[in-house]
Amino acid sequence: MTGGSPGSGSGAHGGMYYGRGKIWYVQWARTGNSTYLTRARAQMSEFINNYIKNGEYGNNYSQAANWAMAEDVMLYYHDMTEQGDTAEAADALDALGRMASLWSDGYALDLMHTLNCREAAYPIRAIYWANLLSAPSVFWTSVPDSFTQGHVSYHQHSNWTDRLAAFLNKAMDKWNATGAGSGRWNDENNACKPFMNSLLRDSYILMYERNSGLDATYRTNLRNAIKASMDYEWANMWDVPAQAFDYSTGEVEETTPYADLNLMISPAYAWLANYYRSIGDTANAGTYATRHDTIFAGGVAGTDLNGSKQFNQNYTTAFRGPAWAHGITRA
Repeated sequence: MTGGSPGSGSGAHGGMYYGRGKIWYVQWARTGNSTYLTRARAQMSEFINNYIKNGEYGNNYSQAANWAMAEDVMLYYHDMTEQGDTAEAADALDALGRMASLWSDGYALDLMHTLNCREAAYPIRAIYWANLLSAPSVFWTSVPDSFTQGHVSYHQHSNWTDRLAAFLNKAMDKWNATGAGSGRWNDENNACKPFMNSLLRDSYILMYERNSGLDATYRTNLRNAIKASMDYEWANMWDVPAQAFDYSTGEVEETTPYADLNLMISPAYAWLANYYRSIGDTANAGTYATRHDTIFAGGVAGTDLNGSKQFNQNYTTAFRGPAWAHGITRA
């Protein structure tokens, strides 16, 4: 696993798209090879200092939603805390709080109707990790017009739990997360894109598995939403000859299937297989495990790891799938 230098890609932070820092941390944890830990630290220092602090919209910390790599920042915070580097740990926690503050206030909620699944997925994670780590909420006083586009301004808040509930509820409302609809999740152009939907599914799974504040009904709604979206895409967008999903339903962009997106999509199928196994439903467990394995194999056979983005797409979440699909517990 190489994937280029820590800064490969467009701009100093380009290598972080879809979460290169997390990839290096996971590879270090699984192999014990300190090379990956060194890469993770270099990647995250660069990301925080050259992107999050500088901001994408001409203002400090004003990052785009699809660049809000909160899980990577969270891992860096824990790493620096364990190393006793209090300055870097505080910097990471501050960055996480600012990231979550930017996407948890009225502006983001007001614009939910314009967001795609990817742009909703990352803020959910940012607010969740900010809440778990008690990251500081930030008072925004000068968010530029190029970012707010005339919408409501930000204000400091003290309750991450309420902010997470508000954002998650908005996402649930937009993408019919009660499971009552067809399961087709559309972006802002009314096109269904499985790879973007996979990111929101990953965020829903995080909420299902780790957010103890959700009641049983809410958790059931999340699980039903995840299942309905996957069932729609498998029935309508899986291209058997290509062994990949169509890129989109074609309203605006191409429909060409790309196998290098498979490994972003496959983990949720494995997660659902694991759920069914846990309740003794071996038939459904087998169905979704087989679908995971089919998607995974198609991705391994058909991907291209030469691009920085494609490298990250393949490794950012795929490591979770095989164990979930087949009930394997790591030692």
